[in-house]
Amino acid sequence: MRVRNLSCVGVGIGSAVAIGRQTLVTNAHVVQGAIEIQVNTWTGRTFDTRVAAAAFLDDLAVVRTVAALPAVARLGTDPAPGDTVRIAGFPYGGRLRLVEGRVTDDQPGDRYGQRGRVMRIDATIAPGNSGGPVFNAAGELVGVAFGADRVTGHALAIPVSSLRSIESRADLRAVPGDCSDLED
Repeated sequence: MRVRNLSCVGVGIGSAVAIGRQTLVTNAHVVQGAIEIQVNTWTGRTFDTRVAAAAFLDDLAVVRTVAALPAVARLGTDPAPGDTVRIAGFPYGGRLRLVEGRVTDDQPGDRYGQRGRVMRIDATIAPGNSGGPVFNAAGELVGVAFGADRVTGHALAIPVSSLRSIESRADLRAVPGDCSDLED
């Protein structure tokens, strides 16, 4: 799913994946400051959204849609180093793109501003891929892309184990969309 964040400071772009009939997951930085969140499929179908909440320390966010989504990802298990994965997303807000790579290793999340572990994948992603799904060979969701390593250029992803409890997390907070604190 393509995500557009209409915020106080402009338009942000990203990707998302359905984990429930009316539930998407993306990165918190994709929806941060949203006044309006627009979501559409690669075919152009648009979905109205209701709620955005985020676990900012994990860079994960939940977006709810009014209508049921066309497909829901099956959750897999965290991939091991050497496993082949595919990252789907909308680089630069453009067309859906799928890239393949291997999980090179796991890194401590604090190295990348994350609370949990981070997977490095030898694939190249771009702005707009943030929040996009990482799938294993069986088509199961095994992670959520969030950026690129500045040294190696490898894609970075939050493993599915960090995502599994996202809807019941105590640290989920509403995404503020109030522009009143900005100067004229």
